[in-house]
Amino acid sequence: MRVELESYTRLELCTDAVRTCWDSFQHKDNGNKDKELLNRVINKHKHESMHEMLVYHFKVDNISLSCSHQLVRHRAFTFAQQSSRYTLKKILKDVKEFNFNNIHEYCYIENLNPVIIYGLINTMNNLLGIAKEYDFDNDELKLLLPTAFYTKIFFKADGRNLKNFLKLRMDKSAHFEIRQLAKEIYKLIPNEHKFLFDF
Repeated sequence: MRVELESYTRLELCTDAVRTCWDSFQHKDNGNKDKELLNRVINKHKHESMHEMLVYHFKVDNISLSCSHQLVRHRAFTFAQQSSRYTLKKILKDVKEFNFNNIHEYCYIENLNPVIIYGLINTMNNLLGIAKEYDFDNDELKLLLPTAFYTKIFFKADGRNLKNFLKLRMDKSAHFEIRQLAKEIYKLIPNEHKFLFDF
């Protein structure tokens, strides 16, 4: 799993939004006063719509289809996901066979039981055999993909909904892969923004 923060809104823009409500720009200092204002309005008084003024773009490589299915349930985010319709044959074309040495390049296997990994290898080799023997298009072939198969996803999240995602998905009851993703995302939140993500 690789996660990158591609861009984010400057904290000052969120402060400007809040100060617009009270026409209090005379108190703007781009420092502690502004930070205290955001903490009071968003964290203490729960005017969380102001948190939506902050927007973050993340690029995620090598998460399973299963994890992406959980991620896209956060419907307030905006997503662009790698299309298996257009990329599956390209991914498979140089593979001679799947085995214990290369399956980690194509499927999520971290901390999985070897029996499960062996099952994934068999599933992927069956798919590979069908792809090489028959001229099925990707629309049909992709139906054979296991949910452990890797995908890539790019998404946009506002601060309010990102905080909710992190609260839910960093919890110990969350599935282990999306919990790992949430922790990686939290690490990438700029330090000057972190006080808005306490829960």
